[in-house]
Amino acid sequence: MKSSDEINSTEPTPEQLLNLLDAQMRASRQKRATQESGRRRMQVTIILLIVVGAGFALWILTFLLNDMKHARQHEENESIEQGSPMELR
Repeated sequence: MKSSDEINSTEPTPEQLLNLLDAQMRASRQKRATQESGRRRMQVTIILLIVVGAGFALWILTFLLNDMKHARQHEENESIEQGSPMELR
């Protein structure tokens, strides 16, 4: 059997425990800071994609509305040339 002196000598001192805890806390803070930075970058990327997507959708909508407007004007011009009254829409 081991004597009580041998058992006590292998246990860390309170100061060693404090240093170990401090090192673990530093590592935890560093990991958390890295995760938060990555999370912020992801949020900014997602917001940017949403804004670009919305802008693209508005551009397409504007293009389609202008195309519809020109098609309607073309139909009106053809009906005037033919002399027939235009149907109400």
